[in-house]
This record gives sequence, C-alpha cells and structure tokens, in this order.
Amino acid sequence: MEVITLNRTQQITRLSELLADLNKIADNAQTYDQWELVYDRVFGESRTISKIIDDLGYRRIEYYEPDSSYEEDVKAYLSAANDHVDNIKRVEGLMS
Repeated sequence: MEVITLNRTQQITRLSELLADLNKIADNAQTYDQWELVYDRVFGESRTISKIIDDLGYRRIEYYEPDSSYEEDVKAYLSAANDHVDNIKRVEGLMS
C-alpha cells in the first residue's frame, strides 16, 4: 500500500474541505433522526480533524459541549472547529 504524504497547505485544504462537507450536512438536518446521523458523522470525523491539526502542530479544538441534544452538540463543535481552522489558515497565510 502506498502512503501519500500531504504538505501543510494540502493538509489545511483537506481540513477545510472536510469541515465544509460537515457544515453542509448539518445545514440540511431538520429532524431528531437527521441530527443523530449528523452527530455520528461529525464526531466520527472529529478524529480525522484532530489528527490533521495535531500533525500541523496546532492545539486541539476546544469547545463547550452543551450535552443537551445532538443538534446543540454538533453546532457547538462545528462553530469551534470553523473558528479554529480559520485561525490556522490566517496564521499560515492562507486566508483569502
């Protein structure tokens, strides 16, 4: 199996694309069952997001988890993740 190594810009691009996909999924959720699926997807992918951030040498995403509903937990995480990735992009000079 071939291992592909991404440079910093590629890692940040992958991170941004992953978050954009998760944001789209969350934007379309309306019912409890849909939010449960979004929750599973977001927190399943959060390990990938954390791994990329760790590989880049940045601190982990910190956020307040309300533990009230799938919807609130997803919104809290994505809000913090979006802000965190925007800050990484700003530091790396990749903000447009």
